Amino acid sequence: MANSITKYLANVAGVLTEKFYLMSTAGVGDIDKPVAVDHTTGRLDPTLMPGGSPINTSAGAGSAGILPKLDAAGKLDITMMPSSVTAEALSVVTSENLAAGAVVDLYLNGGVITARNSDATSAGKEADGYVIASSTSPAANTVYFNGILSGTTGLTVGAVYYMDKTVPGGLVTTPPSATGNIAQRVGKALSTTTLNFAPGCPITIA
Repeated sequence: MANSITKYLANVAGVLTEKFYLMSTAGVGDIDKPVAVDHTTGRLDPTLMPGGSPINTSAGAGSAGILPKLDAAGKLDITMMPSSVTAEALSVVTSENLAAGAVVDLYLNGGVITARNSDATSAGKEADGYVIASSTSPAANTVYFNGILSGTTGLTVGAVYYMDKTVPGGLVTTPPSATGNIAQRVGKALSTTTLNFAPGCPITIA
């Protein structure tokens, strides 16, 4: 009974003949034959797709002709993009544990660019970028330099945020005002969980 939905009638030399819809293909010999989706998944078998199963990262020329698919974040991987399109991000080592959504400072540590939490307490830890995934030092993390900061919560929509001096890597709506503190605009909240990252020039409070 299960196969009845995969059958059709075809005129073969003047005789009506029962045939099966294709669930998979062996190649050229199946040209012009009708296709059915899989009974279990409701999807096309990979052999029926150009190049086989879709991929979410590209190996370059060797991936020509294969259908792309979205990654775990629901986006196209950067390797799918033309060579002129690059992410404004950098994978760097860390000297501190970083929380998802943390604003970070990049500094030279033993000749190596390293990420740490930004801190408005004093000069030297200004906001250079942000991370969207947490990491435990010294594991590397990807630092983004523009775009939408996500991973944080409790933001006030439309509010302007600054570096925090109490929570490393954190954000506050009121800039610090004590002598020696750093007031630096980080961006504006677009929702309770996202912020348009647009850092301003850090100012040392006199």
